[in-house]
Amino acid sequence: MKKRLFLLIIGAFFLSFNKVSAQQALPSGGDSFETAVYLSVGDYQGGTIEEGGDHYYFIDNDVKPGQEIQTQVLFSGNTNLGFFLYDRNRTKLTQKEYIGENDNSSLYWLNGAPNAQKYYFRIRNQAINVANLKTVRIKITDRFDAGSQTDAGGLFESALPIEAGQYKGFLDFNYDASDKEDFYKINVARGQKLTVKVTPPQNLYIGLKIYDKDRSELVYEYSENEGAIITGSIQALTTDTFYIVIFPEYGDESEQASQYSLDISGAGVANVKEGIEEGGEALPDNPLAQISASVPGGISGIINKGIRFILLIIATVLIIIVVTVILLVKGKSGKKETPQEETPTKTEKKENKKEEETVKPEFIYCPKCGAKNPSDAQFCSKCGEKLK
Repeated sequence: MKKRLFLLIIGAFFLSFNKVSAQQALPSGGDSFETAVYLSVGDYQGGTIEEGGDHYYFIDNDVKPGQEIQTQVLFSGNTNLGFFLYDRNRTKLTQKEYIGENDNSSLYWLNGAPNAQKYYFRIRNQAINVANLKTVRIKITDRFDAGSQTDAGGLFESALPIEAGQYKGFLDFNYDASDKEDFYKINVARGQKLTVKVTPPQNLYIGLKIYDKDRSELVYEYSENEGAIITGSIQALTTDTFYIVIFPEYGDESEQASQYSLDISGAGVANVKEGIEEGGEALPDNPLAQISASVPGGISGIINKGIRFILLIIATVLIIIVVTVILLVKGKSGKKETPQEETPTKTEKKENKKEEETVKPEFIYCPKCGAKNPSDAQFCSKCGEKLK
């Protein structure tokens, strides 16, 4: 018993050096992340930072999802301070450098993570004169989405369940912020039309997307002008779950989280398993009626479109036939008749042969000496040999 009491006293003594109440004076911070001093929510007074000095503090898992932390330092003296905010991994989130005595020194960060976070902040004297700290303020503000006690989440897996109604949500429109998207999921009954209207903060642009249960994008709308309201809708052919995603369409340099309005109508509260056979998919009682409801003009519109499509096919076929016939006719008329050579008869062939045979040569040659002689000579003019 005495040993346990002794340990409790030692523990309380240790905590008194590392944790300070918001009612106490500001303690000197550590000179590194490892020696950072814990501070809770509240205002702290007093303290100095020598030239080139650093003071490290931390807030341990006090900021829940959907909460915004604000840290501020007020000081006096002819100097400049640097003010930096880090996450639990000591990654720099946001900063202000060379802050003057009368400059805005507040840092804001909206926790868009799925769990509570630890943050470090560092105060650095960036000049050669001593800085007299007047106030160091730590404030946590609820920026919960859609009336919940948390953030809507930045992923499909962490989407916040929601029903039809009017809500307020918060986003960081800063380019370097953590809470850049709010994911909601909603059940829509078969045959109902889900309509989502989003009103962005004044002078800002906002975007809206709607996805089906397979995370396929169905709707994408965005503000075309500053502060313009956007609306998106879908028709549910089966009772199912849909995802609504709200995000800044364009970034902004605003430091604090900004509020938007969300108006959801037409969504049913039916269980998504309604009408689903075990191991199967939801089938509508009257699929034709659902198709009619989702197509402009209903069933008559579908029929009219079908008739127009058939007539278009018939007209196309007729045009092809006419063009083919024209081409064939032109092809026949364009052929030139080639003159056929007359084949000689048998009688003509015999006469031609006789004519060839009756043609006498102009000269004959001596069979003995080979001398050339007229065709009608009886004897060779050279050797006297008889030629005929």
